Amino acid sequence: MAIDDDALDLHRKLRGKVAVTAKAELTAETLELLYTPGVGAVSRLLVDDVESAQELTGRANTVAVVSDGSAVLGLGDEGPVPALPVLEGKALLFRALAGIDAVPIALEVDGEDSFVDAPPAASRSSGGCARRSTYRSSTTTSTEPRSPSSPRSGTRAA
Repeated sequence: MAIDDDALDLHRKLRGKVAVTAKAELTAETLELLYTPGVGAVSRLLVDDVESAQELTGRANTVAVVSDGSAVLGLGDEGPVPALPVLEGKALLFRALAGIDAVPIALEVDGEDSFVDAPPAASRSSGGCARRSTYRSSTTTSTEPRSPSSPRSGTRAA
């Protein structure tokens, strides 16, 4: 089909749908402020005031888009690598439609608990997480780890 060929050609050309870009021009002056030694002042402040990360880092405008590849767009359980173009597409939509930076993360995990627990373990890097799996299908803004007593939503499909 022509659309399949066109889609494959465009994906080969782009080598991914999203990119990390700098918000400031990198010069000798900005380098020492945005990286070392200036970034040390930001880190020291965050030791005592983690809430300041909302204004001093990209955390407030960043989400993780996470899947284990067990529910890949009608293909079923194909694994994390085939899920990556779907995750990149979702990240593209977050940016284009809502101005939110989204990071696609394809997890190679073993079982429901590993999938459910992995995104919150990295939650300090983002303000939320959109997860997709046959274990748990949800979009959530929670950044807190799941407690052992919290119920699981969804079950693994056959």
